[in-house]
Amino acid sequence: MSLTVAEISKGLVRAGRLKNEPICVHGAEKIEEGWVPTGKVDRCLMKVLLKLAFHGGPPAYLGEDATEGCCGGGIAYMGYSGFSERIRYFVSVGRPDGTGGAEYLKRTPELVDAMQTSAGKITPLGKYTVFRPCSTVEGEAPEVASFLCLGTAESIRVLCALNSFGTADTFGSAIMPAGSACASLVTYPSGMSPKAPRECVYLGPTDPTVDSFFPDSFLGLGIPRRVAERMVNDIDASFVGKRPKVAYPEKREKV
Repeated sequence: MSLTVAEISKGLVRAGRLKNEPICVHGAEKIEEGWVPTGKVDRCLMKVLLKLAFHGGPPAYLGEDATEGCCGGGIAYMGYSGFSERIRYFVSVGRPDGTGGAEYLKRTPELVDAMQTSAGKITPLGKYTVFRPCSTVEGEAPEVASFLCLGTAESIRVLCALNSFGTADTFGSAIMPAGSACASLVTYPSGMSPKAPRECVYLGPTDPTVDSFFPDSFLGLGIPRRVAERMVNDIDASFVGKRPKVAYPEKREKV
């Protein structure tokens, strides 16, 4: 059954007992009045997404002519630039001459290259990529490519189990990919990467550089549009609808 964005959002909130409204992601060929560039909100796209989820706000966008003030990695992972030579050193162990800094997230620059190759060429969703609370979208909005849920570990566990209800895939129904926070929670579930599986949910972030601001008791879950619709349509038939006290027990056993 085809669902509106609002119905999908409300279903995900119900199933995960989320305290924050999901964020949806879509492409656009022109900017509408009231939208704001992500670079005006924050340099880091993950911070923009957190602010939208926790505090609301107008749709935020970046794109071909709207990258000012944005992180270079985020621009690349949204498909609006290639990955610079600097990134392969910065993400790994730094340049041989010791300049430019390093994050020590990969053992060698060659591993960074291989990781980017494994994801394939990133293709943007449109001239602009838009991030917005689901309540700002009307109707089915087929352009919406994915949803981002932020919740406690329990909430995300339940949503992963709900996804598992409708698939036979034991090992690939939920994936926790390596890479930047925006890549794992936006790029891959939105289908910008040609090699990213499309019938799974994406947990994250695994990027420790966001730990200074990402709530330590929270996880993110990026969900492709088709998967999100299936999950919401499955709620009443699944344990969420039939046995909600299993997912959210009234009494908890101490171990």
